[in-house]
Amino acid sequence: MSDSELQKGPEIFNLVHDTPCAHQSVFGTTPHAAPFLQGFRGNSKVAGSLLLIEYFLDCAVDHKYAFVKCYRCSKIKKYSQRTFMMARSKPYTPRQNEQLKLSRTQVSMFKECPRCFYMKKRYGIGTPGSPPYLLNSAVDGLLKNEFEIYRESQTPHPLFEENKLNFIPYKSDLFGQQEKWRSVKYQDEKRNMVLSGIIDDLWLDKDTNKLVLADYKATSTKKEINIFLFFKWQMDFYHWLLKKADMDVSSDAYFVYANADRYKERFDATLHFNMSLKKYTVDDSWVEPVLDRIRTTLDEDTVPQAYAECKHCNYVEQLKDVE
Repeated sequence: MSDSELQKGPEIFNLVHDTPCAHQSVFGTTPHAAPFLQGFRGNSKVAGSLLLIEYFLDCAVDHKYAFVKCYRCSKIKKYSQRTFMMARSKPYTPRQNEQLKLSRTQVSMFKECPRCFYMKKRYGIGTPGSPPYLLNSAVDGLLKNEFEIYRESQTPHPLFEENKLNFIPYKSDLFGQQEKWRSVKYQDEKRNMVLSGIIDDLWLDKDTNKLVLADYKATSTKKEINIFLFFKWQMDFYHWLLKKADMDVSSDAYFVYANADRYKERFDATLHFNMSLKKYTVDDSWVEPVLDRIRTTLDEDTVPQAYAECKHCNYVEQLKDVE
């Protein structure tokens, strides 16, 4: 059973939740089992399809191991803890020397609720997820494909002409490698952090020769489109990140909105969209102070207070009232 077979998932393996504890193990006593079991059970993405038989601590090389049993061939193999834990991020250690890696989403999460962020980074306890917005992702992907046509020809997109903008899609040296040029990373040596984000698009303002940030959004409303605060944080952070990457970026950014018309008489397996641009003047003055607060918060041993506006914290507090 190879490592590649190990990753094939539930069609090969099944999880048994009543895993033998240390003193019941068929392989003998393992006094260090408790912390490993806790991490193992929390990793449903990889370890959720495995049966843990036992793990032990090899003092000579300081590595943890687990025995797993394949239900198809009934063979038992020994794998390192690294195999099971690779889908989980390493918990933050207060005042650690290792670089702290933060994505744009994580920074926004801290702004939204320091307590939820703290629980995720310090203890690996994340907030409940939501179903993926697959239609939104489809619109995002199609818009990227469409703008690539104009990027290759270096001609203005019809939305630019409609809004009297002297723009063309920015063509980087990595043209043709979409995910590479869209991925922006900055090593903040002062804070010992690595900050990263993946932008939707960059345009070139031919009047100023500055780069213009753009983000694609899908919605469906008859009302005036208002830019959500969370979206503004997203653009602010990307703007700061691009500046740190020594890119000359405009303070004017744009959201490309695909507004689906859901009031048609018939569906006919077709969605009709009205396309528009929403201009937003970025304000990234909050980014560095928030990064400082993130480090200070994570180094504290006291969990931040529940945030009154956080739906997750509010849910937990309401449960306490019931109990």
